[in-house]
Amino acid sequence: MIRADSQYSLKKNLLPRKTGLYFLIHNLRCVSAKQILGDNIRDFGDIYHTATDIKTKIMVLNSNPKVFNLDKMLSFLSSDNSVFMFYFVGIDFDKILNPVLVSMFHHKDLENTILIKHWAGRNSRGVSQLNGAKIKELFTAINSANISSEKSVEFLKSLIEL
Repeated sequence: MIRADSQYSLKKNLLPRKTGLYFLIHNLRCVSAKQILGDNIRDFGDIYHTATDIKTKIMVLNSNPKVFNLDKMLSFLSSDNSVFMFYFVGIDFDKILNPVLVSMFHHKDLENTILIKHWAGRNSRGVSQLNGAKIKELFTAINSANISSEKSVEFLKSLIEL
């Protein structure tokens, strides 16, 4: 468990904060700051291929964190049995909220994903961000089983069509 007085919790620079929290959570060093997709990539034999991106959220700020490059995400999800998740760590001044592990297809993630095309190069679909003001809702009313297959397919089709 991460202590509220952790030296990493309120670091202003994202990389030391993320690296420090990653070490506390996994007792490992970050694999690379230039990771292709996700901070933690694991294969579970032929069953699942997972990527998990750790997202820290300082609760008093309304920043919109970048979540993934659309082309890299589509490439990853094109593999059989691939699962992409977010591990949200909420940071408040006096405590660190319980971390939350959710699928990228959780209804709160889908509803609050912002597609950004103007940052993209000529041969890219763009990137996505999460609505920072709405991420707070994930820490209060999470239901990991709240995934709609229809909305997930609709979301993926919208990415492919970009």
